[in-house]
Amino acid sequence: MEVLRALANCPPAKHAAVFLFNTGEESGLLGAHSFITQHPWRFSVRAAIDLEAMGVGGRSILFQAGPDGWLLRKFAEVAPYPDGQIVPQHDSLKLYREGSLQHSGDNLVALLRSVTLSDEFEQQRNVSWKTDTKEETPVYVSVGSTMFVLSMASAHRLYQSGIIASLFLLFVAPLFQHALSGKSDAAHPDASQFATWKLGLHMFTALALSLSTVMFTVVGAVSSAAAAAFLVSHPGFSYHSMPYVAHPWLVIGLFAAPALAGGLIAHKAGQVVVFKYLKWIGLCQRGPAIMSEVERLLYKGGVLLWMVILVVADRNSLGSAILAFVLMMAPMLTYLLLEGDGQSWTTNGPRTGLRWCTTVLALAVPLLATSMAAIRLPAFLVGTFTSMDRNPGGAPLFMPSLFISILVALLVSTFLVYLFPYAHRQGATLWLIGFSLFIMATSFFTVHQQILPPLSDTLTRKVNVMHYFDADRSAGFVTFFSLTPGALDEEVKTMNVEGLSCKKDMLIDFVHFNVTYACTKGTDYRAQPFDDSTLRAPKLELVPNGGSSRSSSVRRDDEPMHVFIDAGGSMRWAIAINSDIVANYSLATRSGSVDDENST
Repeated sequence: MEVLRALANCPPAKHAAVFLFNTGEESGLLGAHSFITQHPWRFSVRAAIDLEAMGVGGRSILFQAGPDGWLLRKFAEVAPYPDGQIVPQHDSLKLYREGSLQHSGDNLVALLRSVTLSDEFEQQRNVSWKTDTKEETPVYVSVGSTMFVLSMASAHRLYQSGIIASLFLLFVAPLFQHALSGKSDAAHPDASQFATWKLGLHMFTALALSLSTVMFTVVGAVSSAAAAAFLVSHPGFSYHSMPYVAHPWLVIGLFAAPALAGGLIAHKAGQVVVFKYLKWIGLCQRGPAIMSEVERLLYKGGVLLWMVILVVADRNSLGSAILAFVLMMAPMLTYLLLEGDGQSWTTNGPRTGLRWCTTVLALAVPLLATSMAAIRLPAFLVGTFTSMDRNPGGAPLFMPSLFISILVALLVSTFLVYLFPYAHRQGATLWLIGFSLFIMATSFFTVHQQILPPLSDTLTRKVNVMHYFDADRSAGFVTFFSLTPGALDEEVKTMNVEGLSCKKDMLIDFVHFNVTYACTKGTDYRAQPFDDSTLRAPKLELVPNGGSSRSSSVRRDDEPMHVFIDAGGSMRWAIAINSDIVANYSLATRSGSVDDENST
């Protein structure tokens, strides 16, 4: 409403802005669907902006954009606080907190004023989003308070150029320098110890071992975090399968800490292998020089890891591939500028290890590009997987925690890959592993003793209450279940209803989903008579075309049939139509009829 008031007080614009207030979002975007399919103004709409209330508790975030990049580029150009990140799926009214920032209004007013006054917007009149090619799909990334937008085709060229440049700097440049130093550097007799082809073979093998080390680090991190997830989700550990729902930051201690410990152990094992290989080929004779070269190789292994991720993301045209590009190129270029390259393969090894400033400067830009996403990541993961059991009772209890732990471990092992080489200096590995295990043990104790309860006043477990009616038996019962995997025993205790219990291996068909774990009253809950005094029972009646009511008589397959549905006291209901059996159908209400245009 404030945006509407602000626009109304502005000078007249070239284009109109339509404000649509609708309902039925949770039921399938019914209000928006009604407007775009039935309202006469729908033909004049050339761009749509959706305001989602999930952003009311913090910074305004752009989390989804259409295939037409014009509106996205306009937003990045004129919005005072542009930001594109990820958002959690917690959108219950109970989650809204005081202290909202005024980013939404500022961004929206600036965008609407620019769009309604733009001459370019007139050119969008006859442009259909269906004609946009995959290469024209926009890619955007936020770095600090700046948003960058480019087309997918430009992103492909940028990624491929970066990959080629990195491969050249990693493999070809050191060989050139070795060939030149072998001819000119007579002061170092070991400079020409290896032929260029032999040096290239050793270099390729060493880099392959470095890449294997960082890949093994990922495996170690994922394995450790997955083991922690199985323990956390065990019914004997906590009554809630996700005991960190109200405090998403607990995933740092529960999953990130064991992932870091497992990754460090695996990285240390790989470091020993690389060290022994360099010592075996006799490239460096002094132990400190070998360790310094190992640090450099493991650092380059991190570059290769992000190169592999970039190649996979680019092949699948993922917009987030730009983050992999930043995490590959920034450390690579910083390393070449501050450390140089090639000299450790042409002399008796480097005199010192990696400088701290190399990694600090290398990670400056990637941190700016990923910091906001990293901050919001725990809440995003928890919010995504708390409602993953679409058929309640069908998903194992450990599944949400397992998915979250794997994702957290992947992020820990890949984003810290440039810091792992420093962890092996002067016995720091044991200290870091011990500290990680201490954080993990503290988090486990906190969860097990419920010092921080799984749920809170602002974040509760969503429970669906359904009144099931069996028309064949004329019986009905009330049941409640949750999309979050886990037992509902604690919720049953708080309800204090006599005879209410939860059962497994049930099968309740709700048309568009099934329930196999729910809480009902009584042992033979399906045989309970339906109390029609408090809630009208739904009715289903089959009437042949022009005939009398009948529900079980034999009829021809091609005989038209009228199906009358009285929802009774149902607030929400669904109907499933088997299109393999029903050749044609139409839907009608007492006030009119609506034919299904797609029915055949």
